[in-house]
Amino acid sequence: STEPGWDSFRYPIINDAGKPAWPEKFPPEEIARIRDQDFANAPVEFARMYLCDARDDRDARFRQEWLDVALKAGAGRSLLRQLTFFLPDTAVFTGVDLAVKARPGADRRAARTVFFTLLLDLKTGVKELIGLESGHWAGPETVRKLADHQQRYHSTVFVETNAAQIFLVQMIPEMGYHFPVNSFQTQKNKNDPIYGVESLAGEMAAGKWIIPCGDGTVASCCPEVRRFVDDMLYYTPGTHTGDTLMAAWIAREGSRIRKSRAVVGRHNLLSR
Repeated sequence: STEPGWDSFRYPIINDAGKPAWPEKFPPEEIARIRDQDFANAPVEFARMYLCDARDDRDARFRQEWLDVALKAGAGRSLLRQLTFFLPDTAVFTGVDLAVKARPGADRRAARTVFFTLLLDLKTGVKELIGLESGHWAGPETVRKLADHQQRYHSTVFVETNAAQIFLVQMIPEMGYHFPVNSFQTQKNKNDPIYGVESLAGEMAAGKWIIPCGDGTVASCCPEVRRFVDDMLYYTPGTHTGDTLMAAWIAREGSRIRKSRAVVGRHNLLSR
């Protein structure tokens, strides 16, 4: 109860540090099995039962019905391994969220570095998720993976401006790579009603996003894409934005900023 004189407690299966709260009973692999198998078609129920996270779709910033529009548009599609052919009037953008934002005392391994790549149709404004990769990598490995990701998709890269981004930019030429990394400021515009994170929900409701997901349902999405969907379903302004959602927003903002100056590609969407 939240009434005066009463205390309320939550005991989620994963604590604030991102570690199992009861590892003897629920080690990481068992939690993953429960989430990915037992609740593959009901991520909301998994969060309610195991994370003590109640969710009302009426108050959600990203409503399930809006996400369903993007998921249905992606039925029969999958993430691309690379882009090998090109179509007119398209451009590709990668948003990078670096794993440097863990709360004081939190397990830094719980944060993930995410590369989120979208294909933008410059005529219609429709954005398709084509590349998504995340993991726990040290600096040099992050640079190698980002270089590989950028080369496979021929994308324009955007990274949030902070000390880690500066370090990343310095490492790229030192390791023999040559591709630009664009800085992106997120402090004030993250909650902007027009350009903030929530604006992605409006785009999805309007049919401006394609999320690849097999048969068009959450259950058929690959784990990386499902993590993106979960980040949206449980997004709350003023709290930590999920790593994948943050990378998606950076990619979208990069596409908006650079749309008029983007190098127009010629991408074949069938090369999956």
